[in-house]
Amino acid sequence: MRRGRYKYAVEVKSGKQTITLPIIEKHIKKSNKIRAKPMFVIGRNVKLTGKAKETAKKNKVRIEII
Repeated sequence: MRRGRYKYAVEVKSGKQTITLPIIEKHIKKSNKIRAKPMFVIGRNVKLTGKAKETAKKNKVRIEII
């Protein structure tokens, strides 16, 4: 996805699920391969583990809740 001058690698999660550290790391790795900023669009019922939140913040992963 392109927004302005930036390119984002977007992953969408919905339903009742938990995003774990390996999911975040895998998406960051894929984003780096295509030279895009990592981004998650998640539903209100999706949860993130503590380590996943920490890693996402450290690596500037954009997380939007819809």
